Amino acid sequence: MKVIETPSLIRRNGLMFDIPKQGEPLPEDKPVKAPKLKAEKIKRVCDPRLVAAARELRDRWLEEVNAGRYVIEAGGKYEVGRLMERREAPVEPMRLLAA
Repeated sequence: MKVIETPSLIRRNGLMFDIPKQGEPLPEDKPVKAPKLKAEKIKRVCDPRLVAAARELRDRWLEEVNAGRYVIEAGGKYEVGRLMERREAPVEPMRLLAA
């Protein structure tokens, strides 16, 4: 039966370090792995009929907006310039401690 020595590990801050013994050769660098070959991306082709229909709808909408039939409200998702209502908390007179 062969006795296997446990390596002398140092643990600090969640990291483990192995200290080689005197005269022990340092571990060699890991071999460089070949990069994985990625499969070529397949270019999606949209149906030209649907693309033309979407462009036509967009153009019609822009014509309506430019003609003034629809008014796009200026303002974003949030009303950052809106004034808040002023609510004043009721002020109670300060109470003095009994001496």
